[in-house]
Amino acid sequence: MARQNSSNNPIPGNKTVLQKLNTKRRGFTRVQFVLVVVVIAVVAVIAAYNVRRSRKREQARAILEDLRELDTAIDQFAIEGNAAGGAAIRFSYVLKDIKPGTRLYTSSGRDILGNPFTITTLDKAPKISDASYKALSDVVPADFWSPFR
Repeated sequence: MARQNSSNNPIPGNKTVLQKLNTKRRGFTRVQFVLVVVVIAVVAVIAAYNVRRSRKREQARAILEDLRELDTAIDQFAIEGNAAGGAAIRFSYVLKDIKPGTRLYTSSGRDILGNPFTITTLDKAPKISDASYKALSDVVPADFWSPFR
């Protein structure tokens, strides 16, 4: 007896195992695909939020560092110039006591957000601007700015 070809199945409607495997669909359903896209979108939103928050924290740290450097330069100016307490002061007076090439040196007395530092007298520490304080208040506590607020 000759062997029958698998395509000539003697029982109509009865498929061979190979035919069943070939007709079975494989891959993702639309629902599975949409779920994967939604999960990726949620992870991307969380990552973007964290990047934005860490960037603002870094900006706050840079402003605080500039305030400390500015305060040191004001003290240096007072010592070298034998200035009296309570004397009015400007950023241009202490510029020579700030390290050249730094961001503070080239910023003309402005912070990283572009807002000016408040410098009044030799007795008082320089202050962060209200605009910068409000912009960064959601990422750092209020005592972070002490004594520069």
